[in-house]
Amino acid sequence: MFKSLCDRWNKYADIPIDPEIIECIFPSKFDIKTEVVKNYDIHSFIGCVGEIGYRILGDASPDTIKQINALADFAMFAGIGRKTTMGMGMVRRVIGDW
Repeated sequence: MFKSLCDRWNKYADIPIDPEIIECIFPSKFDIKTEVVKNYDIHSFIGCVGEIGYRILGDASPDTIKQINALADFAMFAGIGRKTTMGMGMVRRVIGDW
């Protein structure tokens, strides 16, 4: 997820983010399930719905943490996965433990 966000950020932003920062991001919890979404009764898409928690492991600099947070905030506007232009890939960010 973060690699895709970093690639999209770097495609459009004037301030690039080094893709190597994502190496310290690891999923810590997840509770997801697949769902089928129908689009105008013509096509069906399989996606997932749920929550994923991430942690930064290792010695990340304050600048790296700021860049990771920028990518996490960017996800709310850019979406993740396929069909984002059709409203798929919606992201909400919750800070803290769940």
